[in-house]
Amino acid sequence: MLQGRRVFFIISLILSLVFLQIACSNQSAPNVAENKTNPQQTTNSTTPTSNEPAKEDNKPVEMEAPKPQTLSMETPKNEKVAVAKRDKSKSTLDAGVEGEVVGGVAGGVIGGVIGGTGPAADPPPPPPAEYSSNVTKSLPSPSSVNMAASPAASSVARPQPQAVPEQEYAGSEDYTKYSINKMTDTKKDNLSTFSIDVDTGSYTIARRKLNEGYLPPAQSVRVEEFINYFQYKYPQPATEHPFSVSMEASASPFNQNRHLLRIGIKGKTVEAQQRPNAHLTFLVDTSGSMQSADKIGLVKDSLRMLVENLRPTDTVAITTYAGSVSVVLPPTSAANKELIIKSLYQLTGGGGTAMESGIQLAYQQALAQLNQSKRGDINRVIICSDGDANIGNTSPTQILTQIQDYVKKGITVTTMGFGMGNYKDSMMEQFANKGNGNYFYIDGIPEARRVFTERLTSNLQVIAKDVKIQVEFDPSTVSKYRLVGYENRDIADKDFRNDKVDAGEIGPGHTVTALYELELNPQRTSNIATVRLRYKAPNGETAKEVAAAFTADRIQEVFNKTSEDYRFTVAVAAFAEVLRGSKEAKSWSLDSIANIARSANSLKIEERQEFLSLINRTQKLRTHLTPQ
Repeated sequence: MLQGRRVFFIISLILSLVFLQIACSNQSAPNVAENKTNPQQTTNSTTPTSNEPAKEDNKPVEMEAPKPQTLSMETPKNEKVAVAKRDKSKSTLDAGVEGEVVGGVAGGVIGGVIGGTGPAADPPPPPPAEYSSNVTKSLPSPSSVNMAASPAASSVARPQPQAVPEQEYAGSEDYTKYSINKMTDTKKDNLSTFSIDVDTGSYTIARRKLNEGYLPPAQSVRVEEFINYFQYKYPQPATEHPFSVSMEASASPFNQNRHLLRIGIKGKTVEAQQRPNAHLTFLVDTSGSMQSADKIGLVKDSLRMLVENLRPTDTVAITTYAGSVSVVLPPTSAANKELIIKSLYQLTGGGGTAMESGIQLAYQQALAQLNQSKRGDINRVIICSDGDANIGNTSPTQILTQIQDYVKKGITVTTMGFGMGNYKDSMMEQFANKGNGNYFYIDGIPEARRVFTERLTSNLQVIAKDVKIQVEFDPSTVSKYRLVGYENRDIADKDFRNDKVDAGEIGPGHTVTALYELELNPQRTSNIATVRLRYKAPNGETAKEVAAAFTADRIQEVFNKTSEDYRFTVAVAAFAEVLRGSKEAKSWSLDSIANIARSANSLKIEERQEFLSLINRTQKLRTHLTPQ
């Protein structure tokens, strides 16, 4: 009923308004007709008639001030004409206004009435909130975080850092999380036993992450690989053993209740011309995940450097794996460098990743070469991959069981990691550990040059294998101790003299360093610790042992009076501890670590300068972290 009344009212109102508009139009018609019959009485207009848009000028528009007019009481001669014009214009204007008012009122009323019968409209959306200036200020600008390539940075273009850096960026990468060593009571256990490690992959992974504007994942940081990336001036061995043992200790710069003991090992130096012949089998991952410049492209460039530094008496074989496996080049004399390099640069591929089958094929090739080589020659498989296996057995444990016989016969391995995003560090690192080898992560051409040009002999040849270290602390002097790092190299104390237990290898010129945190008793005896090393010759099965003691009178209580190498070791270990979130390093300041590293580089060594730049990057990234 109510709806019907509203409709009747609307119709009546419309009719009334229509009649009113007709009446107004009739009243104004004579004026309009008169105006049309006097076209000469139109006035000039300054309004442009062109439809072209006005040209914009970059200069600000200057408005000219109107000239003052003088008022006169006299009537101008054309006043009648002007009045007539104004009256006619007014009539026309009035008619238009009346029409507009009538139409506007009608439309408004009708719309209001009709609108009142419908559902209520949604309220307008709120205006967009303004961005907080605090948020804007918290974002690091490109200039606030220095992303310039470091001296050892990759020549491959790297992605730009995010505006707000992630605390960890791993994508589908895989890293093994090891528990961090804690302080141990010497009254309960005064023996610390572990395998040596000459791998460096963890440090170069962290370097790439930091250079790209991310903090490395905590589980990717292995302290020993940070420390052992750098060279230290340990003395050459002076005995029949293939390495020397050095020790140095001081008060800790981070905790006044603790001391730090550094143990350093130096492998004897072997000149390049004295190196045994090397028979190398390249195993290159050519699967779909490797098809990028920082993967297969960098692999080719890296292996080319290696080939160019080989001698004519060395040999190279090339095998590949993707969805299937193949022998690209049988064992070929390094005298044919052009053929080897051409074969490398012709590698293409795609598809799945049959890593297990590829490894079996590579070791078969290496074994065939081993059977034809002289005793003492180097037989090594060099694996270049992102570690991502998805066909057949895919775990390091499963794959390693397939090659144990090859390892026992003397075939060593080098794993070289490439790329990010899907990188499987666990596979590459553990394979090197169990395959009597070493592990590198190649983040650019400079690192490839370092591994295969500057330190080729050290990284190919083995001067001692199954090297174990056991440190025996004197409980009357040392109350507690902690080995910083080497968590994945731990060996049961009872297995130190069990020569069937596998351990690490050391090459000529290699340095291996371990750092202990100590808590000393107020009342001390003369002895702090006895360090024992056990090892085998490269082709031997009988182990030898060497021991060295460290006494309390050799402790330097003033940290700044220690050697530069010692201080730099402490800085590197501390930096790694901070990056991996060690509870022992909660109160350690990056500023303090940087100051220690700076004091340990009076010679401006390039690698140490780069290390300082990584601390700097870390400080800036941590400053701009978003709350987790």
